[in-house]
Amino acid sequence: MFVTNVTPNAPIAGAIDDEGYRIWPHTTLATELPFYMVEYRYLVTLDFTIPRSVFLSNTVQLIELKNDPKVTIINAYLLSPDSLNNQNQWLLEPLLNIKKGYIGDTEEPAIIYNLENGNQYIDAILEIDEKSIKNVEVMLSK
Repeated sequence: MFVTNVTPNAPIAGAIDDEGYRIWPHTTLATELPFYMVEYRYLVTLDFTIPRSVFLSNTVQLIELKNDPKVTIINAYLLSPDSLNNQNQWLLEPLLNIKKGYIGDTEEPAIIYNLENGNQYIDAILEIDEKSIKNVEVMLSK
């Protein structure tokens, strides 16, 4: 989902990151799909945490981060393209929960994003409302 290039690789790799990671001063979004920004605290020792922010391209990554015992999530945001939010622009909104269900009696998935401001977006192959979604389960909740 995110594109990086060797050229802008920051020379400080290792100074402020974990081993195996690299520092990039910028990245490019490769697709117009929703993704997440998460602010969290990372436990370094029993009495020392550091603040971090991360962009995640899918819900599985967000769930894994939330389940990491060394991570305390402060805020999670949905970054939604205009094709999802119908606002003619990308929006960054605090996330309340994410649900998954299926359109009617089909196996076509639908993802429901509920946001703290009351907005709700449904990501599905068809334009539908929440009443059309069956077998709904909460994938992630604040």
